[in-house]
Formats: sequence, structure tokens, C-alpha cells
Amino acid sequence: MTHYDDQHYDDIHIGDFTEVDAPMPHSILGIVSLAIAAVMLVAFAVLFGLRVAAAGPDNVPLTAISGLAFIACLVVTFVGLMLGVCAFLVPDRRLVFPVLGVVCNATLFVGVIILLCFGAALGGRG
Repeated sequence: MTHYDDQHYDDIHIGDFTEVDAPMPHSILGIVSLAIAAVMLVAFAVLFGLRVAAAGPDNVPLTAISGLAFIACLVVTFVGLMLGVCAFLVPDRRLVFPVLGVVCNATLFVGVIILLCFGAALGGRG
């Protein structure tokens, strides 16, 4: 006799999971944080190339626009960092994407701040 003989088949529901059986879902905020980091990495690379190409006294408007775009991307990177931190607060979610998002966004944020400080210290001298 199996243990199925003791149960009523009306009580069995297909698709019901207990907490042990159900896999923990990924955090949407963590995924968005990592996606922001990936997009901002490409944006910073493009802006850095544009900034190097626009170096010189003749391209003042292009240099100003690329500087403002750097600051805008820095703000977006900070938002991605905060989304990754907020993803840690969501209960019963996997932490893979929040960790990757926080590490990537923090690295980009600090790296760009350091580059901007070096640029300001050199005073535009190449």
C-alpha cells in the first residue's frame, strides 16, 4: 500500500508548491540595475571617445555637450547603484543581479569620478 491510498485525490492540486519546492525568483530591481550598468559602460566609452576627439579650442560646444552628458550618465549610474541597493531589501529574491548591479555601478561611478578629478587637476592639459 502506498501513501497515495490514504489521501483523497480531490485534495491534490497540481501546481501548488510549498516554500521548499518553489524556486526563488530573481530581483527585477537587480536586473534593471545591472542593465543600467551595462548601458552606462557603453555610454561612458562613447563619451570618452567623443571627448578625446573633441579636444582642442575649436570644439568648445562639443566639449561642453560631452561634459554635460558625462554628468547625466553619472546621475543615471548613481540611480542604478541605488536600485541595486534597494534590491537587497526585497525579501525572498535571489541576490545575484543586485550584487552584480551594485558592484558594476559602484565601479563605474567611482571610476568616472576619479577620471573627472584627474581631468580637473590637469586643467585640460593633455
